[in-house]
Amino acid sequence: GETRETADDMREGAPRDTGALAESVQEEIDAGGLTGRAVATARHATFVEHGTEDTPEQPFAQPAAERARRRFPRRVKKETGVSLRKLAR
Repeated sequence: GETRETADDMREGAPRDTGALAESVQEEIDAGGLTGRAVATARHATFVEHGTEDTPEQPFAQPAAERARRRFPRRVKKETGVSLRKLAR
């Protein structure tokens, strides 16, 4: 679903030095399965995303979130259409 796609986008966009940042990206889905979030658990994730005094930012989470935001209307339209077709049967 969308959470997995967002996590994949984060992994793809994460800068690669050791690979630890990309490997730390996880999906967290709520118990009902309706909502979820993608998170990077590496200690240095925030420093990479926002930069530091000595290191420029290398955003990977925000661009992934923006891609998810752009996908959302298409996904809702598709799922709504599928549900309406099922009701019409």
